Order: sequence, then C-alpha cells, then structure tokens
Amino acid sequence: MVLKEETKKAIIAEILDFARVISEKKVEYSLNDLKKAFPFHSLFFSDDALFAFKLQRSIVTRLGMQLYPKIAKIIACDRYSKVHVNYEIKGVILEEKANMIEKIVTELRQGMRRPNIKRELSEIESVKGGKEIERTIIADVFIEDHEEGPLFMEIKSPRPNLDVCAETKKKMLYFRTFFEGEKPKLSSDSHTTRLFSDKSTRILCLSNI
Repeated sequence: MVLKEETKKAIIAEILDFARVISEKKVEYSLNDLKKAFPFHSLFFSDDALFAFKLQRSIVTRLGMQLYPKIAKIIACDRYSKVHVNYEIKGVILEEKANMIEKIVTELRQGMRRPNIKRELSEIESVKGGKEIERTIIADVFIEDHEEGPLFMEIKSPRPNLDVCAETKKKMLYFRTFFEGEKPKLSSDSHTTRLFSDKSTRILCLSNI
C-alpha cells in the first residue's frame, strides 16, 4: 500500500506534535513521591534513574493510548472513510456462546489447548442453548467500510503480558460471534503470543516497545 503524500505529511505532523507536547510537559512529581511510589526501585536505581523510569512509563502509556491509534486512523483514512478508534461494538449472542468463549480463553490461558481458530469458531457456532445477552467490546481501530467486511484491529506491543493476550483473544472471538456467518475481518498486532494467535489473524504492527 502506497500512502498519499498528504497522509505521510499528516503522520509526520502528528509525531512532531506528540513529541512537542511530551517535551513541554512539566514534572508533576517530586523525588520523595517517586520513592514512596516505587520503594523497591529506589533500592537499585539512582535518583536520576527513578525520574527517567517514571518519564519512560509515562511516554510509553501515551504512545499506546494516543499516538498509535491516531497514526493508525490516519493511515486507514488514506483509503477508507468510515474509520473509528477506541470504537465500542455491541452485539447480542446466546448466553451459552458467551460461556463457550470464556471456556476457550481460560483453557488457552492455562495451556489446556492450543490455538485453532477454525475449531474454536466451530465450537462456538455449535452452541444453541441459552437466552440472548448483550456483550460489548472496544476495538482499538475499526474500519466499517473495508472491502472484505468490517475490520477489527487490536494494537499491541510485541510482547504483551498474559492478561492482555487473553483479553484480546476474547474480543476477537466475541467479534467473530457477533458477525457469525458474515466473515468479518480480524486483525491484531502479531504477538497476541503463540498461545492466542492464529493464521487467520492479520498483523498490524505500530509498536516496537
């Protein structure tokens, strides 16, 4: 995909604006505050290192919550018009299907099974009982007018922790169940780890933390 020149300029402008805001941000915590917040860190790191540690955490959080979604939207809007970030998706499914999703994710997390998206979706689809319930998931990026159907994206760092992996997998399965039979697109940053990723998942890599 070749980006338009205006898209490239918009990305550069967004990065520069982000860097400017970060550089102008005033320190809102004292050394004493840091030592109280991170007592064990203060045993191993110098005072300057504690400030650097806090700043690094702040920047990384802002990257994930602000910069990456904005850049993803800019890139997506180069080609599509119905692009959303932090987008709430609601769906009504059978309660037993929701229970099956929870069971699958729990078993993956505990190492009781290996990822197999076809098998997982088949197990969920085979469930018929239970009342209808509403579930809500949040997509980091959602492209409504993608040519192959709604595109759900999760933006994650290359090595997310186990909790993040489980939550992302759960959202993927709920999304597929919301659109059961409609073949929606599914995307995540690669390392929803070997425990949770599958070959049908497209890769969106904006982070290298």
